[in-house]
Amino acid sequence: MTLKRTFSIATPLLLSLGVLSSAAHAIDMGMELNDDRASVSLGGQLTPSARLEGEYLYVDGDNHLLQSALLFSHSAGPHRFEFGPMASRVWLDNSPNGSMLSLGGKYQLALGNGLSLKATGFVSPSVLSFSGVDGHYQWSTAVGYELNPNLGFEAGYRQIRIQYDDHRNRDLEDGFYVGANFRF
Repeated sequence: MTLKRTFSIATPLLLSLGVLSSAAHAIDMGMELNDDRASVSLGGQLTPSARLEGEYLYVDGDNHLLQSALLFSHSAGPHRFEFGPMASRVWLDNSPNGSMLSLGGKYQLALGNGLSLKATGFVSPSVLSFSGVDGHYQWSTAVGYELNPNLGFEAGYRQIRIQYDDHRNRDLEDGFYVGANFRF
């Protein structure tokens, strides 16, 4: 990958970090890994019920995904719901690059003693997909454990599917992962 392309991919994530550090009350950072991919995410509470998140995902074979979401939340006892829009840009090695606007959300059920169940889902119909992409969906499920308020771990399964009109659909990711979450 060229330095220019690396810089153009990393610039929006660095700008998001700057916005988060000046506007957010606390910053969360997450890292996830498996044999084929690595991701890093940043997030922060803008208000008690609004959260801004960004993620960069690298998948073997020079495939990249950059996404940012604005999520509005509601908590009720052990349940936490987040819903909102997400903007994504994908660069793929053997398929067209493209952009997508998605709607979706996250759900978390606190089980007690630091354990939680998590589920995420976002979908982009063709009307909100651009530059060769005809649609996209992603979902994940995970089990999390919060060791302390600043450190947590999780293991889960995630699928990201990119759909095309003129090319074969691609699973950017489809597999298990392990991760760690940090709060500053």
